[in-house]
Amino acid sequence: MAILKYTAMGIAMLIVIILIYAFFRAKSTLVEVELTINKPVQDVYSFLSKLKNQDLYNKIRTLDTQMTKEFKGTDGEVGFIYSWASSVKEVGVGEQEIIRLVPFKRIETQIRFKKPFASNDPFTIILEPVDTTLTKVKFSYLLSMSYPTNIMLSVFSDRVYKRMQNNLLAAKSLLENQ
Repeated sequence: MAILKYTAMGIAMLIVIILIYAFFRAKSTLVEVELTINKPVQDVYSFLSKLKNQDLYNKIRTLDTQMTKEFKGTDGEVGFIYSWASSVKEVGVGEQEIIRLVPFKRIETQIRFKKPFASNDPFTIILEPVDTTLTKVKFSYLLSMSYPTNIMLSVFSDRVYKRMQNNLLAAKSLLENQ
């Protein structure tokens, strides 16, 4: 009986320590990936500013060919919303909205997930011409998690980093092979 009592107290103390640790941990982190694409900034901007083109390079969107998609507005313009719903947990339910465009420099969007977890985070694409035929592209995502799930922030940021890196490499390949 004493062993059970001490085991339960040990588990309770461990949970309290984890909760205290999570209280002091960051609740958001900036995840960024960048590379250079061998295309003029106009071509890169034209392609990346259209959210429907993500179907061609965003690997998450290829996990469920049966997912429901809905579009509101004109793709490539402020206010355009790309919504999706999938029964595949990794894809989930959510939407992405173009909130600001600075032609040939920035594409700012808001990604709102509803399932498997709720979140509302900014995703930005920053373009910088290196010369007339090369463009530096940076994907930037501010990943946020509320207390106490923020304890998993570093695990999720690593996953997001790898996905963003793969997506940017796929976009690079598509653009350079056009």
